Amino acid sequence: MVADEVRKLADESKSVVNNSKDKLNRITSIINIVHNTMEGINSSSEQQTASMEEISATVHKLGSMAEKLKNNLKENLQ
Repeated sequence: MVADEVRKLADESKSVVNNSKDKLNRITSIINIVHNTMEGINSSSEQQTASMEEISATVHKLGSMAEKLKNNLKENLQ
């Protein structure tokens, strides 16, 4: 009788351990998915930042060129 109870408890313990292992594996998988997603977002953000820097530099150049053109036109009109 006691041996049967010990076996039953051992089987239940084994089942709980296996269930815990499965849950941990699922959690680890979800963490990996989230990590990969965050890396993708980070990469996209870096690309967007680089693009914005290029746009800002181009706008600055265009502003300088417009100012020079305005000054040249003023000189020519005088």
